[in-house]
Amino acid sequence: MNLKVEGVEVGTIVIMTIAYPPESKEPGSEGAPPTGVLTTYRPPDGGQPTPRKYAQTAQNDLPDWYVLDGATIAGNIVTYTIQDGGYGDNDLTANGVIINLAGPAVSNFVLTGALPATGQVGVAYEGVLTAGNGVGPYTWGMATGSLPPGLELLAARPDQPTATLSGTPTQAGTYTFTLQVVDQGLENILTEQAFTVQMGVSDRIYTVTPTVGMGGGIDPATPQTVADGAMAIFMVTADTGYTLAAVSGCGGTLSGTTYTTAVITADCEVQATFQATSVYSLTVVVTGAGTVTSAPAGIQCRADCTESYPQDTRVTLTATPAARATFLGWTGACTGTVLTCPVTLTAARTVTGVAV
Repeated sequence: MNLKVEGVEVGTIVIMTIAYPPESKEPGSEGAPPTGVLTTYRPPDGGQPTPRKYAQTAQNDLPDWYVLDGATIAGNIVTYTIQDGGYGDNDLTANGVIINLAGPAVSNFVLTGALPATGQVGVAYEGVLTAGNGVGPYTWGMATGSLPPGLELLAARPDQPTATLSGTPTQAGTYTFTLQVVDQGLENILTEQAFTVQMGVSDRIYTVTPTVGMGGGIDPATPQTVADGAMAIFMVTADTGYTLAAVSGCGGTLSGTTYTTAVITADCEVQATFQATSVYSLTVVVTGAGTVTSAPAGIQCRADCTESYPQDTRVTLTATPAARATFLGWTGACTGTVLTCPVTLTAARTVTGVAV
């Protein structure tokens, strides 16, 4: 409202009371009559809106919106004071004339954009938000609540009015949160918007298959059926004399002896391998005509008669007499005349196979 009061005593304080029809928009909002008072500024900390007036000040000879101390707003009634020559008097001169300069229309700074109302665990999610009617630079952030796990709010650039909420959800549930954006170019005006997003899981089922090498175990040891977007957990333990060498597969992570996969979106395999903390040698001596082999592989005696195996490995030796030869038996770590002989390596061992 442009208002001029003349003929008052120098330094007079005038109380301005302006009433709008009850159906009028909030003073200072988009489409409302210009009043010289702005009520829609909200500081970055989320405090209450601050009344402002459009005027010059002693510090700035260009009119702008400034905090107006002492102003009150009650419904559709705005009350504030102007002192001749003081704050709010547009000519800034104590001359018996008070000039109240109407402010320009205030931008209706808003946060727009619709986030997808539903998402699915393990499936990429994205929504774009826009700060409307601002000037920038912008600062985006959370006002209340928390984002669905796996999602992140990323601004394009401070000078761009857009931000993206995106990522791959990792947990099902209903999430209610409020996002906000601050326009530094509009003296930190803040706007915010509340959202509710439902993250669900599909009815697809996948198989996670565990495999394990010698020297340890994995539990559960059988293939597991896992719902799309869920995770599988395995316990990995090494036998005596072995340590866990590696466990991998299905995008998982190991914590202690617990291996937890990433969210499952396809069939996959978890592999665990172990290494011996001690190894022992097994030596075979062949007398007479024939050969001796081993399982696990390694011994091919007469050509290769000594091999090392992890502690507690059970090695089965097999004697093969040459043509027209007779196997007489084993001595050393093996006894008897059966062609096969198992040896458990709790220490270095020597076995002799005799054929004539």
